Formats: sequence, C-alpha cells, structure tokens
Amino acid sequence: MKQDDEDWLRILAGETLPHADPATRLEAGLLRAAQLRWPQAVETVPPHDSARVRRLLARARDEGLLPQPFWRRLQLIRQPAFAFAVALCLAAGIGLIWQTHEQDVPVVRAGSDGIVLLHAAQPGRAADGIASELRSVGVEVRRYQRLGREGLDADLPQPPSPAQREVLVRHRVAVPDKGELRLEIAPD
Repeated sequence: MKQDDEDWLRILAGETLPHADPATRLEAGLLRAAQLRWPQAVETVPPHDSARVRRLLARARDEGLLPQPFWRRLQLIRQPAFAFAVALCLAAGIGLIWQTHEQDVPVVRAGSDGIVLLHAAQPGRAADGIASELRSVGVEVRRYQRLGREGLDADLPQPPSPAQREVLVRHRVAVPDKGELRLEIAPD
C-alpha cells in the first residue's frame, strides 16, 4: 500500500498527521467530519432473529442483489413439457433395465476340448433359439444333453455363409476353424 493511502486511512481513523500531503489531509479530514455528523441510527439485526434474516436474504435475491439458487434459475423445471420429457426418459430407462433382466443373455466360455460353453438362465430355451436360428440359415443341428447341460453339434460349411456367421456372432460364438461347432449351455 502506498504511503499516501496509509496516511489517508489513518487520518480517517482520527489520527493527526502533520507530515501528510495537504490534499490528503483535507480530503480525509472532510470525510471524517461528515462521517461524525452522520446520524448513528443504523438498524442492527439481532442475532436471534433468523426469520428476519431469511426475509432480508429473500428480498435481496428478488431484487437481484444475490444470485438465485440453481433450481430457481432453471425455468425449465416449471414447464409441463419438461416434466413429461423427464417422465418419458425414466419410463424408457426402467423399460430397458427390465428388458435386459428378462432376456436370456448367454455368457461365453471356450474349453480346451473345443466345446464352447455358454451360461444362460434357461439353457433349454437358449439352445432351442440357437438351434432354430442355425437351421434357418441351412445348418444341420444335433441336440443332446450331457451332465445337466444342453448341447448342440453342427457341421458348418467351409467357409460359412455371411448369414451363418451372423448367427454365431449374435450369440458371441467364434466361428470354428474346421467347421465343427460344439456348443453346450449350462444354467447360470
């Protein structure tokens, strides 16, 4: 802080500084005299009057002296179209979650014996679906059961057709190297 500013503040506080700049002494002295003549009837808010403080803060916000809370600044929330859009998004999200839990999504595991092992909540239903899809693209499928698992054996032509590849990819099964598909589906 500059010396002139310090002198001005000290004179305003009531000190006498004969060495200060005459213009600074005059300005600070006039302001101090005006301050001392000003009426001292300043209203103070008692600390226990929290209702009054809340009213004053609300008034200051209404007059734009304080920033509005975030939710008040968002005028969209008060619009019926916005509420409808939020409800629609929630319904769609819940529907997707519910649909995902209802689906029989297999989990793929490949064994060392060349058998691809899938896990599904309903192995019979999953095996029926995969077998019917393979048959619809011209693959002969043999069904079997072994150790509580549903099994499928199929001989794929080399190379498999794009439709046959699509069925395998959809069920996350790798295209077998030699055309021999061995697939078992175990319960989750």
